[in-house]
Amino acid sequence: MKKIVFLLIAFFSISCFAQEEMSLIDKNSDTLTLETVDVPPTSTNCVGESKNEKSNCFNEKMSQHLRKHFKYPNKAAEDNIQGKVVVSFVINKEGKVVDIQTNGGHKILQKEAKRIISLLPNFTPAVKNGKPVNIMYSIPINFKLR
Repeated sequence: MKKIVFLLIAFFSISCFAQEEMSLIDKNSDTLTLETVDVPPTSTNCVGESKNEKSNCFNEKMSQHLRKHFKYPNKAAEDNIQGKVVVSFVINKEGKVVDIQTNGGHKILQKEAKRIISLLPNFTPAVKNGKPVNIMYSIPINFKLR
C-alpha cells in the first residue's frame, strides 16, 4: 500500500497569499488583508505583544490544526489523485471562519481542504483603528502520495 504524505506549503507565507487575494476583494468591501490591519487575528491561546509575534503564533496554530485534522481521501488515494488546493477564507469581525472557497486540484481534494478549514475554531478577530475587522486568508495545501 502506498504511504500517504501530506505537505503544507510554507505556512509563513500565509500573509503573502492574503495580500495576493486582495485583488479578489471588492474595493468597497470591509474585508482586509494581514498587511493592512493593526492587529492580526489570533488564537485564544496565543500570547505576544507585536504583530509579528501574533502572526507567528497564528501560523503555528494553523499548522497544528491542519496536521491534526488532515485525512487523505480514500478515493483520492485509490485513484492516485494528487494536487494543490488553495483555500481562501475570511475570519470575520466576530472571529468566525466564513466564506470558505477552494481553487485548483481535484474536487475530492477541494472537499477535504474545505472540511479541514471548516473545523477551525473561533479566533480573536483582527483589529484596524481599534475596531474588529474582517480579514481574508489563503492557504495552499499540497496533496501528495508517495
